[in-house]
Parts: sequence; structure tokens; C-alpha cells
Amino acid sequence: MDDRISKLEKEIGDLAGRFSSFEQRLNALESAGLSAKAPALTATAAEEAPAMPAQAIGVDATGALALTGRLLIVIGGAYMLRALTEASALPASVGISLGLGYALCWVVASGRAFAKNRWLSGVFHGGAGALTAFPLIYESVTHFRIIRAPIDTWIMAGLTAAFLFIASRYRFQTLAWLAALGAVATTLALLPPAESMIPGTVFLILLGVATLWLGYELEWRGLRWLVAGAANLAVFAVTMSALASHPHEKPEAALFVQLFMLGLYLATIAVRTVGRARNIIPFEVCQVIATFLLGFVGAIYTTRITGIGVHVLGIAALVLGASCYAVAFAFMDRQAGRDRNFYFYTSLALLFTLTGTRLLLGGTALGLAWIVLAVVMTWLGWGHARFALILHATICIVAAAFASRIIAFALDAFVGPAAHALSEATPAHALVLAGTTICILWPLPSLPDTDPTAIRLQRLAAALVLIGGMGGTMISAAARLLASLPDGGADPGALATIRTVVLAIAALALAWMGRRQNFVEWGWLLYPALAVTGLKMAFEDFPYSRPSTLFLALVAYGCALILSPRLRRQPRRHDSEGVGGP
Repeated sequence: MDDRISKLEKEIGDLAGRFSSFEQRLNALESAGLSAKAPALTATAAEEAPAMPAQAIGVDATGALALTGRLLIVIGGAYMLRALTEASALPASVGISLGLGYALCWVVASGRAFAKNRWLSGVFHGGAGALTAFPLIYESVTHFRIIRAPIDTWIMAGLTAAFLFIASRYRFQTLAWLAALGAVATTLALLPPAESMIPGTVFLILLGVATLWLGYELEWRGLRWLVAGAANLAVFAVTMSALASHPHEKPEAALFVQLFMLGLYLATIAVRTVGRARNIIPFEVCQVIATFLLGFVGAIYTTRITGIGVHVLGIAALVLGASCYAVAFAFMDRQAGRDRNFYFYTSLALLFTLTGTRLLLGGTALGLAWIVLAVVMTWLGWGHARFALILHATICIVAAAFASRIIAFALDAFVGPAAHALSEATPAHALVLAGTTICILWPLPSLPDTDPTAIRLQRLAAALVLIGGMGGTMISAAARLLASLPDGGADPGALATIRTVVLAIAALALAWMGRRQNFVEWGWLLYPALAVTGLKMAFEDFPYSRPSTLFLALVAYGCALILSPRLRRQPRRHDSEGVGGP
């Protein structure tokens, strides 16, 4: 018993001596200015560490040299596998498989290093994996020639997916950048010598959508711009290759990638903006514009050149337009704070609708289709107080005026030579002008949430189409009547007088309409119209008119100068509500 007690006392004494020695060493460290805090995190602290830890990027020279040396050793191992493969010590397929597996091991090590707050070590490991894997794929296709399309694309896709999975698993954005840069550079380098650029282009489109979702979920915003730009470039290259004098790609293949990119990006953006009720972001707007130009406009150009699928493309555009309108008014209009989405989808809908009708129709039929669309949009817009539809109706009016050649007809009548001024208005002109009149005279509701100036400006555009079309018709009819007289003729002097009289009548009409509450914008045109008429007389009437015709022009212009301001100053009738209320 005494032996045990003495033995226990001896062990306690040894422990006390060791503790004293440890305390002395700790004091010596503190006196040297070093922290006495434990460098390692406790288990609790490690659990409480954020998902994206704030790693120290900078290291001392020793650490940097060590990491660089490790990187060189890793790359040296890759070169060893290549040397064994070239010397036939390893079958080519085995050597390449070992090389890819070797690269993936370092990618996994990169993610684990980042998870342990070793950012720079993770970067070096990830860089080693990228520098091993992606050049290996390139050389397997171009040097060893043991991988052929589309197998190289499948391997590239699997490898990139592994990179991005590990990067997202550990929230390691730098690793994702290494993967994206390697995949984009390798794919673009393999496109020109490939038998077909379609697999690589499809891969870049899918990678672009994948990085877009990474941006949604992890706020990695730069990646999507890089990959989307590469995908756009690849689609453009496929389109040019299909339309070349000696095409490398089939037009059907080009149409596939064009519409595939457009549809996939639109579907992805719709899931976010509609399904998740999020606001549209600048990248989405830019990429939709790019995909529309490269995808849809490129598809239109391809079908025009090759003559395949024009009507199918037009019907698809109309379906997309109707779908965008449905999305905008069925979903976006109900969500507070989603005005950007509403205008984005309605603008896209109008673009698809106009493009689809243009693909299916042409000439007079196209102008009539657009003016019918304008009347329908005016009816729906004013009936349901939707300014977006009213604006779209005005755009359709202007488009119909160009398609039916009303604009060209009016310019010939007002400023063209005598031979052009004698051209006769067509029934299509009359129908388009009738539809424009219906849109302008439609009863206006109150739109308290809309800027009245915006409404006035878009109505002003429709008014210009109507005034120009009707004025041109009057000039053309008068000139043809004068030319039909036995001793008549549409000489420059007579034509100048006809134009002056029509402009004077237009000024009086503007003054008379502009005094009404619903047509204030007509009055804005009064004084510009009078000024243009005066300049026109100085440069056309006086140099070319005879005294008799000049007399009529001066009387007409003088009456317009006297009467139109008086008409404009008369009290406005309040027999109808104005835009935005009485």
C-alpha cells in the first residue's frame, strides 16, 4: 500500500515538473512576441466557420516556392505518363485514362485544400489538374488521334462537369474559373479541325446554361459572360460555315444549333423570371439580344439562303410571340415590383410577332396584317388600360405604313419629282389609313400610372402616318386630275402650288384637332408645319411657280397663317376625358 502511494506521489511530481517546464516555454514564446493562441481551430469553431472562409491569399516566399515546386512536380508526372504512352510502354488509351484520372485526383485535392482554408494551395492544385487534363484532351485528338468526335466532346463534358461539381461542392469559384477557361479554350481550339463543329458548339451552349445556373445559385456572375461569349462565337462560326460557298456544315445543322441556343436560354431565363418570380438582370437582356440575333436572325438568314423551313420558322416565331404575351399578362402583370420583366417579355413578344408575320407574308398582305394587329392591340390596350399594348399598336402602325409603301408614297407626293407624284394610291393604302384612323379615334381611358407625355408621343407617331398618308393621297389625286385636263399638266409650278395648298389644309386640320383634349399632340405639329410650308415656298414655289399658281399658293398659306393660330387658341371642348383624366 505504501509503495503504491509513494509511486503515485512520484508520478504527480513528474507531471508538475512537466507542467512547469511547459509554462516556462510558453512564457518564453510570449516574451518573444508570438501569439499564445492555439493555431488550430477547435471542433466547435470549425463547425461555425462560414461556407466561404476568408482565406489569407498572401504567403511568405518559402510557401510560394514550395507550392510552385509542387505544381512543377505534378506537371512532371503528367509528362511522365505522356512519355510512357509515346514510348508504347503504356497503351494510348490506358495512358490517357491514367492522365485524366491523375488530373481529377488533383482537382479533388484542390477542393479539399480550399475547405481547409488553404486558398492558394487549392488554386495550385486546381491549376495542376486543369493544366494536365485539358491539354491532354487536345493532344488525344490532334497528336495521338485516338479520340474522335463526338467522343472528345463527351469526355470534355464529363471532365468539366467534374470540375464544376467539386467547385460548387466546396464553393470554390476559382476552380470553376479554371474549368471554364480550360474547357472554352480547348473546345474553341478543336472546332476548326473537327469534322463537325456541332458537338463542340452544343457543349459550349450547355456549359453556358450551366454557368448561368451557377450564377443564379452561388452568385458567380463572371463565368456566365465568358462562356456565353464563347457559345455565341461558336454559333456564329457554324452559321458562317453553313453559308459559305463551300459549306463545311449542313444548313439543317446550323438551324439546329441556332434554335437550340435560343430555346435553351429563353427557357432558362423564363424559369427564373416566371417560376421564381425574379427580376430580369442585365446579363439576361444582353444574352437574349445576342441569341435572337445569332440564333433567330441567323436562322432566318439561313432559311432565306437555303430556302428550307421558312414557314415553319415563321409559325414558330408567332407561337413564341403569343407565349411571351401570355407570360407577360398572365404572370408578370400580377407580380408587384416586376415591371422590368413585364416590359422585357412584351418587347420580346412584339419582336417575335413582327418577325413571324414578316416570314409568312409579304408586300400588301404584310401591311394589312400589321394594321389589323394594330387595331386589335389598340382595342385590348385601351379596353384593359395596358399602355404596353398601345405602344405596340403604334409600332405596328408605323410598320404597316412601311410595308404598304405609304411612307414612300407620301415622300414622292410631297418632295418627289412630278412623275412620281402622279402615282395612284392603292386600296391597301386606304385600308392601312382607315385602320390608323380607328386607332387614333379610339376613346381614351384614364391611365393614372402612365406618363401622359409618353402616351402623347406614341400617338404623335400615328398622327404623322395618318397626316402624311392622307396628304400624299390628296396631292396625288389633284396632280392626276390636273394632268387629265385637255390643256393641263402636272408641271413643277402647278405641283408646287398643290403641295402648298395641301400643307395649308393640314395646318388648319392640326389646329382644329389640337384644341381637343384627346388630341393635344396634334397641336404640337401646327407651328412646325407652318414653318416647313414657308421654307418650302421659298425653295420651290417662288423659283418654279407661275404668277397665277403662285397667287393661289400665297393665298392658301396666308389663310393658314391667319386662321390656324386662332383655331388653336379657341377654348377646348371638354366633351371627353383626356389621357390620365379630365
